[in-house]
Amino acid sequence: MQFLQLDVRNKLPFEPESFDIIHARFIFMHLPNWQKVLENIISLLKPGGWLWIEEVDFWLYDDGPQGLGPSLKVFNKKCLSHSGLRNVDVFTASSLRPVLEGLGSFIEVHNIGMRCPTNGKNIDSNARQMGQVLWAAFRQALKQSKVLQWVADDITSELADEVIQEAEDPLRDVYLQMYMTWSQKK
Repeated sequence: MQFLQLDVRNKLPFEPESFDIIHARFIFMHLPNWQKVLENIISLLKPGGWLWIEEVDFWLYDDGPQGLGPSLKVFNKKCLSHSGLRNVDVFTASSLRPVLEGLGSFIEVHNIGMRCPTNGKNIDSNARQMGQVLWAAFRQALKQSKVLQWVADDITSELADEVIQEAEDPLRDVYLQMYMTWSQKK
């Protein structure tokens, strides 16, 4: 087994159709022109090979009766504004299935979404655990003002504290939306 650290935005040093399976986790949401990167990765997959992607929308949701709190609304708005400036997509995860289907490269495209709660509130233990893991990383980055470099300049420590307080409020239903897709190449 060999481990390589490569920049997927550049041409990768592999022959086309040389992999049986390709797995990507939480990378496309950070990339400008992520769909072009995806097409390049797909070209490396053998016919009959599998592409497995895990992504999260970089957006906080709340379907509860209170809806998003004011700090969460401000945070989402700042993320959306900055994503437009950097040509990245905060909704990459929820876009994956239609993009993959639209490419016409796959026999089948499967997709499952999972609400990952930020406050540990969920009957489903898998979603609760995934939410705890995602939120712990997100929370740490937020506290260190490193959520994403392009957002961090606009996130004050006061706003970060308010976002954390609202997201962890047990009376709210705040969550991150994660998607897993697995697709078999034609």
